[in-house]
Amino acid sequence: MHRIIFYYFRFSVSQSLSIVSFGFYGPFSNKPATYRASIKIQDDLPEPRDLAEASEEVIALPRDIFHVKFPKPVPVQANKWYRAWFAVKVSAI
Repeated sequence: MHRIIFYYFRFSVSQSLSIVSFGFYGPFSNKPATYRASIKIQDDLPEPRDLAEASEEVIALPRDIFHVKFPKPVPVQANKWYRAWFAVKVSAI
């Protein structure tokens, strides 16, 4: 069985920083699952630009947290809006 989840949220920060990864929870069942997670950060403009993308396939253990890392830190400026996009494909093992 496969399940695909798409999600995005807008965010802003009060101090400039760099984002290196996003963390995801593993399955809440008692069995491991294969996760194919893709992440993307865009600036929140009428025509958004992709600032960074990454994807990773992991075997996630129950109730564990795994991280998908960007190839290099993504600088995020204070008081500017961004979008973080996620697509996760879950396959039972």
